[in-house]
Amino acid sequence: MTSVLKGIQLALVLLVLVSTWVLMSELLQNVQVKFPKPFFITWLVHVGYTIFLVPAAVVRVYLSLIHISEP
Repeated sequence: MTSVLKGIQLALVLLVLVSTWVLMSELLQNVQVKFPKPFFITWLVHVGYTIFLVPAAVVRVYLSLIHISEP
């Protein structure tokens, strides 16, 4: 992959992450009215994002190993 394509891919991933983060914060405002425990809800959101970091790291290492083994 060229560096331009990697940059575009990274920009799209960051755009999706920020968009979902903002969307969740807007939706959580409505939930907090009925469930007044914002720390618990915030913790759940952070754990949800952290769970996706592990597979992303595994894929990144795997792809780097494939790239190293190519002639």
